[in-house]
Amino acid sequence: MSELHTCPNCGGLTKKEGHLCAPVPNPTKCDYCNGVTESARHACVQMREKLEYVCDACGRMAVSADLLCQPSKLKGC
Repeated sequence: MSELHTCPNCGGLTKKEGHLCAPVPNPTKCDYCNGVTESARHACVQMREKLEYVCDACGRMAVSADLLCQPSKLKGC
């Protein structure tokens, strides 16, 4: 999955930097490790210990089902 990018000129936010006039990476802070990441798929050790669900549509993992569009319980959880 690609990173999120934002445009300082128009304020647009997208995963496809070609859709922005001046794209720059959009870093976010991880709620688990407090690290800054530009990846939408960041999964630090602290987060992986709590992951219980996977999205059947995109494969993204989450700690609760309500964070995913098509959640399924991970095997072994």
